[in-house]
Amino acid sequence: MKLYFYQMSTVHLTVHGKVQGVLFRNSAKKMALQVGLFGWVRNTREGHVEMIVQGEKADIKKFMDWCSHGPVGARVENVFSEEITSVEFDEFKIMH
Repeated sequence: MKLYFYQMSTVHLTVHGKVQGVLFRNSAKKMALQVGLFGWVRNTREGHVEMIVQGEKADIKKFMDWCSHGPVGARVENVFSEEITSVEFDEFKIMH
């Protein structure tokens, strides 16, 4: 019998480029739910998209790969990430 240990993580992401006005937040929520992540997403005053995502490291990597291009219409220049101390989330939501 094999035992599997999942590595849970919480990551703060900031996506730079043309990422507002292209449904990035809605698409990010859809993708996060699809891969099984929790957390939140919001626009920043500086024109970026900021997120905190929590889940298995492999699922966060899939999500970050998606963030590197985003939805149709987005032009992602950079995705900055930083692992942070875990905070428990039980959903993924869009913050305003």
